[in-house]
Amino acid sequence: MSLIHLSDGNAAARFFEKSGADQGDLSPIGMGFRGQKILVMGLPGSGKTTLAVELAKTLTAAHYNADAVRATISKHLGFSVQDRILQAQTMRELCDQAATSNAFVVADFVCPIPETRRAFGPDAYIIWVDRIKSGRFADTNNLFVPPKNYDFRVDEEGSPAEWVSRIVADLAQWPVCAKSHDDMGPEERARIMKHASARQWMTLAADT
Repeated sequence: MSLIHLSDGNAAARFFEKSGADQGDLSPIGMGFRGQKILVMGLPGSGKTTLAVELAKTLTAAHYNADAVRATISKHLGFSVQDRILQAQTMRELCDQAATSNAFVVADFVCPIPETRRAFGPDAYIIWVDRIKSGRFADTNNLFVPPKNYDFRVDEEGSPAEWVSRIVADLAQWPVCAKSHDDMGPEERARIMKHASARQWMTLAADT
């Protein structure tokens, strides 16, 4: 199993072409851009990886799968709460590194409790795959806490391709808000800023 599927660089290449910057000297983060992290989370067997692979392909994104990470650099970790938090931190570090050179980075793993979601970081676009009520592992079922805060929820209806189309549209257009920045609360402003770089990247990549 491959640890990571890397972007083909199309979005980044189009960004540098339009900006006039030298791709050899400047990274997206150095130009004020940072790739958007996307967390695809949910119970085992809910379809996370199927969706994540389709989404990464559509966005030409870097993709980290938790099973592949556990089989390599995290093979020393078990499934205690502490080890799950450490796994989430590892996924965050991998994605943060990839976000310096990829417009989008997709991670798929269970991320079962608020502590693991915090460990992955507050700057992720969170997709909750909520298609099953219980997975194949009793300990994970007992531990899993449905997220209160997420950006997109996938339910039982629809194919992966249909959901990816909706997610991409949400990433490109979110948020649609008539309020001025000064009229928003701190949480609302934070959510808008969280996706600013993703919208900028998608606008540049689409405007060919």
